Amino acid sequence: MWKKLARDTLIILVLVGIGFGLYNASLMGPTREFDLVVFLAYIFGLFILTVIVIYTYWSIKRKRERKSPRKIREIQALRQNDLISEEEHLLKNQIKPLLYKLGSINMKEVEGSLPRIAFDFHKDHKYSFLHNIGIEILNLEEMKFSAILRVDYPIALSIKRRLKQQQPSSSEDQIKSSKYFIFHSSHQIAYDEIFTKKEFNDLIIDHKDSLLNFSINGKFIIGLISNYLMIEPMFELFTLIHDELMLKDFGTAEIEHLSCYQCEDIFQTNEDKCDKCGAPRPRCVVCLLDLKPSEKKKVIQTPCCEIYAHREHLISWLETNAKCPNCKQDLFLWLRTLKQKKMSNF
Repeated sequence: MWKKLARDTLIILVLVGIGFGLYNASLMGPTREFDLVVFLAYIFGLFILTVIVIYTYWSIKRKRERKSPRKIREIQALRQNDLISEEEHLLKNQIKPLLYKLGSINMKEVEGSLPRIAFDFHKDHKYSFLHNIGIEILNLEEMKFSAILRVDYPIALSIKRRLKQQQPSSSEDQIKSSKYFIFHSSHQIAYDEIFTKKEFNDLIIDHKDSLLNFSINGKFIIGLISNYLMIEPMFELFTLIHDELMLKDFGTAEIEHLSCYQCEDIFQTNEDKCDKCGAPRPRCVVCLLDLKPSEKKKVIQTPCCEIYAHREHLISWLETNAKCPNCKQDLFLWLRTLKQKKMSNF
């Protein structure tokens, strides 16, 4: 309102000045008639005066605006926006709204050399089996996904994008998506129950262009994706894997009967040799002493080659050498499960 009033007042003053100049020009001529030179000189002076007034007005106005807190915030926001990288724009404008849509909580940006966001899910959320979840923007075509499982599984598995010249291994023959990815796991359960699952393969194939790799090692998850739209399918992928792992005991069940290594016939309490094939009675692979079914709470089988051992002896062995004493497979993750179960029995 005041801007319009100032503009109208200025226009009226200019018009009055021009009229006054015409009147003076007519009086100052030698014959008291209109003098064009006097009139133009007056108009030029009036123009200079108007310019000075307008410049002074806008100078005062701009100084006041610059000192305004609101204006200062706007300028700072614009400057900050100019300094934000494309990766930070991706995090703020694309990834954060997607995470809010998925129901994430405790979302916060983590300071560092690369844009990164950390978040969790409510305890009743379908993705609540994960916590300490983070997404880091490496560049516009690579985003790192990390999370921790609330349950520590004694298994390691990984999926990595396959190069065109690489051929599937024999263990991957039954995996539909092995045409696009390389699969690896420390436990046969992954090949039998997870990698060959139809839902798992369909999800992998549908997003083969956005998924670069991911791995689960005990309770730690790391993945690499090329598109932020792959975030939700990644959660679905981990849910499929988690649901399968929840149903497995990973060979930690207590032994009630000893089976022959050769013919799998059950040994009786006092039998030293298998009555079916004549094989000797199984012994602890560590201490080499005979085992008895009555020791069922002390005897376990390894998940790799299913040989027998005393629980305490095998734990002691794996603490100094994390490989199976028979087949040399890495059992570091399984050792953690053994210790956890041991503690739960007290």
